[in-house]
Order: sequence, then structure tokens, then C-alpha cells
Amino acid sequence: MAGSGWSLERVVSELRQLHAGGEVITYAALRAAGYGALVSAADRYVGSFSRAIKLAGIEPVRPLWTRDRVLAEIKRLHGQGVELNSQQLTNRRHAGLVQAARRHFGSWPEAVTAAGAPRFKRGRWKSWEQVRDQLRELHRNGIRMTIAALEANGFRDLVDAAQAEAGNWNAALAKAKVPLVQKHLAWSPAQVLEGIRAVHVEGIALNANIIIARGDRKLVKAATHYFGTWQAACRSAVPSYKPLVERWTVERLLFEVHDRHRSHLSMRSTEVAKEAPTLTEAARRLGIPWREVCRRAGIPKAAIAPRESPPVRVRWDEEKIFAELENAVRSGRPLLTRSFRGAFVTAVLRRYASWPDAMEAAGWARQYARDHAEALANRLGGATLRAKP
Repeated sequence: MAGSGWSLERVVSELRQLHAGGEVITYAALRAAGYGALVSAADRYVGSFSRAIKLAGIEPVRPLWTRDRVLAEIKRLHGQGVELNSQQLTNRRHAGLVQAARRHFGSWPEAVTAAGAPRFKRGRWKSWEQVRDQLRELHRNGIRMTIAALEANGFRDLVDAAQAEAGNWNAALAKAKVPLVQKHLAWSPAQVLEGIRAVHVEGIALNANIIIARGDRKLVKAATHYFGTWQAACRSAVPSYKPLVERWTVERLLFEVHDRHRSHLSMRSTEVAKEAPTLTEAARRLGIPWREVCRRAGIPKAAIAPRESPPVRVRWDEEKIFAELENAVRSGRPLLTRSFRGAFVTAVLRRYASWPDAMEAAGWARQYARDHAEALANRLGGATLRAKP
């Protein structure tokens, strides 16, 4: 069967012989039985395996999927109460149906719609009845029926399902016969100011996030639309208004930096970050380097220059010398003068007659002898000794 010389006639002839001999004539079955060459030849010379068995006059083991058969199968599954989820159907041995539906209708949802069956809905809200009952239950329990309030209570998916079923939130509440929280209002600047004043009289903080959380998102949007920002609208409505958190601007930052300098406080970035972190954080958010902020604020360079740390002078007594030598051995550095800083070598030679005498006093004479011999051997061999840092 693996020979060469395949042709359309030979493919058809081989298929008929196998069928007559009782072989299962399917693509997968023939490949599993060792007739892969025949299957490949059918694809190459006939165009597809299904066309080849049709030319051979062999009825397919499974009827070919047509548009009508796809629709009939979808209707049958829906009648049996099977969820029309393409992934679940594929896992339950209905992959052929799903693939045929996509081939004939473009996508699985389109095939389901053509069959007159409801599309599968992901999530826990499968029908309008479920959405309606949940909306009514929440209303009876005293939950504020606004989008923000429901999202804060973990019902974002319910809001999305209700809007998908009814078109918008107010339409969903009306359809479920739940009283509307706030009807559509064409805001004017005067109404915005009145709304802000009413909230202020109630003793509620004029913070945009707080106002939105209590269900007045439209008031905030209208205020931003007419006055540019929520804070600008609040200043127009309530002269005594002061924002809980004032927004940083370049002008405000430069003023605060200049004021700090006039108070004779440190202007070095590390110290400002500790003492007044809001200033350095504001500079970072505005995208201005601290040095540039100080330049714009007229701060002299000397005020932001880093402090010069005085050099640390080590008094090398015998105990410190021995400790430094022990650290060198532990870290793998050779006990040679080139392995240490000049100040240390000078201190050792001031205390001892020679470097070997110092190694002897520290108890590292044998280690020094090995390191010295190795360095000499490397030098004679042309290598260069490199002390570890």
C-alpha cells in the first residue's frame, strides 16, 4: 500500500477493495490501520477524503454535516435541555457538530440563532427572570439601586446582565418594576450648583468619590462638564469649600519649595524625602527632577549639593591588622602587599620590620609562603598575578 504511482483511479480502487474487505472507511480508522499513504493520496489526487469515498460509491460511516442537519441537531440538543455552550459540547463528543456549525454559519452563536435557540450566556444570570427576581430582592432588602452601589456590593455582573437585557440601567429597573432612583435629568449649571449645595447642607464631604458612591455620579459628570473640574464647581457653589486633598500643580510645588527654603530647612532631596515626602512625591508625579524643581524655585546649588562626608581614618593596631589579614585569607586573597590598600601596607611596615615578619606574627607564615611561591611561579611562567578585590 506504501508504493508509488498513486492516481485518482488507484485511490478509488483501493478504497473499494478495503470497503469490500470489511475495513471501516473513515479518515481516522484508515490511518490507524496503517493506510496513511492512501488517505494522503486521496487528499492529493481527489481534493479531500470525503470526495474520494463519494467517488468510490461508499456511504460515509457518519452522514455528512449539512446546514439542515446542523440546525436539526442544535434543536434536538436544546429540546433535551443541553446547554448550548460550544466548549462543553466539544468536550462531550459533539466536536463535529460545533465544527460544522462554524463552517456553515461562520460561528457557533450564529448557528444557534439560526436554529431559533437561545444563545448560551456565561455567568450566573442566564435569563431575564433571574435578573428581575434578583433586582426585586435587592430592592426589598433596602439596597440602593444605583450602579455604583450595586457594584460596591459585588453585583457588577448583575448590572451588566440587566443592561444587556433592557438596553440601559433605568430601562432595566422599569422593566423589573423597581422604582427608579434618579430619572434622566438634563442638567444645567444652576442645577449643578443647587445639587452641590444640597449635598453640602446634608453634611456630606464634597469629595467626588464619596458623591459617586452615594449614587450621584450624574451630578459629578455634569459638574465636570460645565465647570471643568469637580473642585471648580464646588468652589462656585460653596465659597468656603476646601478640597480634602488639593491637587498639586507646578506653581504650587515651586511655592512650597521656595517657602521651605525661606524657613532655613534642608533642601537636599534625601532629607526632604524624610521630612516632607509630599514635596518629592509631587515632583515625581509631575515628572520634574528635584534638581530642576529647585532651579525653577530659585534655590542656590549649594543648598542641594550633597554633604561631604569626612574621610574615615583607621588607626591600625595589631588587633585590626590581624583581623584584616584573616578576612583576606577567608575571601581567597593572596597575602601579598599588592592585595591590600597602600595605607594598610604602610601601617603594617611601621609596626613590623618586614612584611614576612608581620605574617609570622599573625600566624599566617605558611599561607604567605604558599602565596609568594605561587606568585613567583606565575611570573616565571609569563602569567600575571591579579589580586582579588
